[in-house]
Amino acid sequence: MEHAIHNTQEALTSLGRTYSREQTILTEQATQLKAEAEKLDDEIRKLRTGDRETSVKVEVPHSARLREILRAELGLGANEVTYLCDVLQIPDPEWQNAVEGILGFNRFVLLVPPAHYDAAMQLYRKYKDTIHGATLLDTESILQHQTEHATRHLSPLKFKLTILPLALSSTLF
Repeated sequence: MEHAIHNTQEALTSLGRTYSREQTILTEQATQLKAEAEKLDDEIRKLRTGDRETSVKVEVPHSARLREILRAELGLGANEVTYLCDVLQIPDPEWQNAVEGILGFNRFVLLVPPAHYDAAMQLYRKYKDTIHGATLLDTESILQHQTEHATRHLSPLKFKLTILPLALSSTLF
């Protein structure tokens, strides 16, 4: 009888240790899941309140990643590496959503100061395998083409879509 009691005590002790280990593992997992849920709740809240940075990271993570790379490696500020949609000015605000809708994901094309474009392109090429779909706009070439085109064709435009003079103004940079 004593032997049976001893075996039962050993079995219960072993079960207690196993239970304790499993409880510790489950507690850790529960803590991790709660932290993840809080993070997701925060992202959902930011998306609902229009936190643009969070929205961009969710909608176009590769463009957001390229923006982070350009800012970090070129030492540029937030206002120097911008998304097209952030600097797009539509004269009639009622058309803003329509124009951005037509642009689709192209509204997340990145703009950098013309003086930094070549270095930005080198970084783009270096990280191209991890930033599929991200796009960098050559504002200097566009401005040069726009100036050449304007001197040849002076007719007024019926629909005017303007981009902030981001590339023209060195005061922003």
